Amino acid sequence: MIYIGTDIVPLPKIKIMIDDKGKHFLNKIFSDSEQLYCNLKKEPFIHYGGKFAAKESIKKALLSTNRIKRISLSSIQVTNNRDG
Repeated sequence: MIYIGTDIVPLPKIKIMIDDKGKHFLNKIFSDSEQLYCNLKKEPFIHYGGKFAAKESIKKALLSTNRIKRISLSSIQVTNNRDG
């Protein structure tokens, strides 16, 4: 069986969370390597938004299997290949 999750994240909301909560927000959601990747970009919040949406999608797909009841976003890591 295939499970699918989708998510849309308003980028201004991610920017506000980063501006307001800073490292507390980032450390709660994103791994060190995810933060390193995003922080190297011209507009880091755009890349954080993409990773956040991917994590939410994965979470929704996993929860829809009914095999697990809970999963934290920090336990999901979104990686990039060499070309991004």
